[in-house]
Amino acid sequence: MGKLTELEQWDEDVYQIETSDPVLGGPDGISNRPQKQLANRTQWLKKRLEDANNALAEHEKSRNHPDATLTAKGFVRLYSAVNSMDETMAATPKAVKIAMDNANARLAKERNLADLPSIPLALANLTLADVKKIRRVHQHRRQQTTPAPPIQRR
Repeated sequence: MGKLTELEQWDEDVYQIETSDPVLGGPDGISNRPQKQLANRTQWLKKRLEDANNALAEHEKSRNHPDATLTAKGFVRLYSAVNSMDETMAATPKAVKIAMDNANARLAKERNLADLPSIPLALANLTLADVKKIRRVHQHRRQQTTPAPPIQRR
């Protein structure tokens, strides 16, 4: 029993044995032509798959990977500090927690300055211009929320 020699090549078509073809065996026989062509394609595909797997394995081991940007996927560098303006690094959960804890420790708007740590110090830091501005805002708000007095009829 003989073996057909396989080549690493892509044969464009696979020969169809016609009813008029004589049955000829052997390496170059017409009866073995389709099998040879399919075997060649198989070898060609195996080689391409092996090359792709090797290239992927080599790429995985390398440091040649794209960095992420605001518009493209890629690798990011993580950063735990909260005082950076760098947009090329990603915040870690630790950094997010620090920022959230900081925000939660700030004055709550709905407390109307009742949660000031030092009211005398806050008052000492106000300037006359600040006080005038606060009064104007306060009067403006009061005018918007106070209903007009009823009209008296005689």
